[in-house]
Amino acid sequence: MTELFSGRKYPTINLFFHYICDIKVRLNSWLSNEEQIIKDMALKMIDKFDKYWSTINGVLAIAAILDLRDKLACLEFYFEVIYGDEAYSEVQRIKSFLYDLLMEYKRYSEDYVPSASDVLGKRQAVVDPPIPPTTQSKSTMWCEAKKTQKKKTNVRTKLDYYLDNDPYPDSLGFDVLHFWKLHPKYSTLKKIAWDVLAIPTSTLLRKVLLAWVVGC
Repeated sequence: MTELFSGRKYPTINLFFHYICDIKVRLNSWLSNEEQIIKDMALKMIDKFDKYWSTINGVLAIAAILDLRDKLACLEFYFEVIYGDEAYSEVQRIKSFLYDLLMEYKRYSEDYVPSASDVLGKRQAVVDPPIPPTTQSKSTMWCEAKKTQKKKTNVRTKLDYYLDNDPYPDSLGFDVLHFWKLHPKYSTLKKIAWDVLAIPTSTLLRKVLLAWVVGC
């Protein structure tokens, strides 16, 4: 993770969500370990981890959604594992956050005119960018699960159209920023993507890994 997120020539926050969720799942699984010392350690680690998780999971989830290879399916997969029966409401919370963000960006656009689709909405680029060093050799739970995801339909607004279309297949030459540069029909969503995907994960990484290590 440290090697991956130390990269400076490619966005990293969209990759962060997978690995942080994997850590969250692993910590939760340790609570059922037969050894009491493992359970006690896991409780301390989860307590520290959740302090940062509750703060950053919304932004990280948006970054994952704005990655064509993940979209909403990645969020739904991990939240079902992490939240169980509360997964649906958590997914809706993130979707509402994204719709609010979209409307906020539109309000600051000079040519913004509220439309019917905005009200309803409230309820491929392969190039040769620098490849993150670990994506060629490492996998996450989501990478395996997405292979069995079913295709979706029911397109509504532009944002819904983006969310409802199937994720792009993983590709070593995929450049998420290049995609947003080439798709003017998602003009407002593109502005959000450029801002969110530009957030460096170095600080987030240090805080979360610190919570992980201190627990040990």
